[in-house]
Amino acid sequence: MRPSTDTEKKINDLLSETIDSLGKAMMLARELDEEAGKLVSQYLGSAIASTLYAGTIVCDGTDLERIPEDDEPLTPEEQARVDLLTADEIQAIDEAILANSSHQFRKIARVVGGSMSLFPDQRGIPDIFYADRVRHLVATGDLEAEGYLPAMGFCEVRLPESHRGQRG
Repeated sequence: MRPSTDTEKKINDLLSETIDSLGKAMMLARELDEEAGKLVSQYLGSAIASTLYAGTIVCDGTDLERIPEDDEPLTPEEQARVDLLTADEIQAIDEAILANSSHQFRKIARVVGGSMSLFPDQRGIPDIFYADRVRHLVATGDLEAEGYLPAMGFCEVRLPESHRGQRG
């Protein structure tokens, strides 16, 4: 049975609030000392991944009424922080994304959360930037995507066949 439009709106509103709250928690975790912040970030990332993996959010991209809004663009302040990243730092982020990917599909949010937890000193670099890097890696063929790529909570990625035997 398909939920009513009102029910879908309530669910989407609750999901948005939850995502906002988790984002705020991740930002606060980055203010802790390195070890505590890393543990909190890993815990939050695991909680998010477990929830998504359990099927709380399911979208195969075929029901256009259920496709969420695209991820928000970076704010000018976030873009200014991202612009300070060096080519080596961006490459390290890409490598972390690939290291957090698997040969089985994983939600982008899980890959992003795991990757962000590896860079506790990168305060102010938002999850959206990491999701943009995932989309870049899909565009270059380093990752394969299934679902609705512009919204990280509604798409999964995996390493392509050519990467088998190289990573997780």
